[in-house]
Amino acid sequence: MGKKIYLALISLLAFSIIFAEENEAEVIDQATQEEIKAFDLPEGIDLRIEMLKEAILERIAYGEEAINKTLEFNSSIDVSSLNAIIQELKTLSDEVDSIDKENVTQAIIDFVSIKKDAIELISEFRTTIFGILNEQVRMQIKEQIMQRVNERIADAVQRVAQARIVYRNAFSRRIMNNLGYNNTELIEQFKNGTITSMQFREELKNYYTSLDNETRMEIRESLVQSREELRDKAILRVQNAVQIVLNNTINRLNDRAERMNELNISTVWIQSRINITQTIRTKIANAIAQRLNGVDAE
Repeated sequence: MGKKIYLALISLLAFSIIFAEENEAEVIDQATQEEIKAFDLPEGIDLRIEMLKEAILERIAYGEEAINKTLEFNSSIDVSSLNAIIQELKTLSDEVDSIDKENVTQAIIDFVSIKKDAIELISEFRTTIFGILNEQVRMQIKEQIMQRVNERIADAVQRVAQARIVYRNAFSRRIMNNLGYNNTELIEQFKNGTITSMQFREELKNYYTSLDNETRMEIRESLVQSREELRDKAILRVQNAVQIVLNNTINRLNDRAERMNELNISTVWIQSRINITQTIRTKIANAIAQRLNGVDAE
């Protein structure tokens, strides 16, 4: 996917935040917006997918260990809702593995959809267990299981660390190539984390200011041209992206409600999320249509 399409997609997803219900989950939160900026590099896609996988595996491990300890504390406690949520997280973990990294647009949509779904499941797990155990017991359980959780996700943590090194290497090389700056030592320092992102940017800034006026002007003109390519009309090429994310969310929730009903587990919270998502979807569809009409009129 070209840079124009990628950045237009980011713009559309960011645009959707405005229409999130007050005090409700955003369509796409600020942290996720920052994360998907990395998708313009293949190495960035690998990193974000590994990070999402690790986060879900960590919550699965934590949840399973917490359930076991809860039953040790009181074997009569009904943990069926907690187990059902963990099973849903395992399904999401499998979906992460099936993300098509070659199709960047779809990879972004799947990443956003899965992460949003995982966050809501984790929130519901927390709400459920808070209703079962008091704070003192929860803290005791947390202290007892964290070492075991860390052991279970050690491989995933290592994969993230390696993916981060690969991404930082590709990211730094691309920026420095754009500036015509050849500094292998700086790339190695940034790649290995011996200097921070801020230090890396400061070094690039120093290099840029050391250039003559003509060279700086050429770089600025190139940047301006790139910005002009990202005008609102580029949104037309990905106008369905946000709707796909929301449709995915609604489909996931409906499927989950069916599975929970089969287990005789309350689906009130799921139905609430469906209603909210449907309302947001309608608002965003209307807002995008108005915005696109404005673009066409220019």
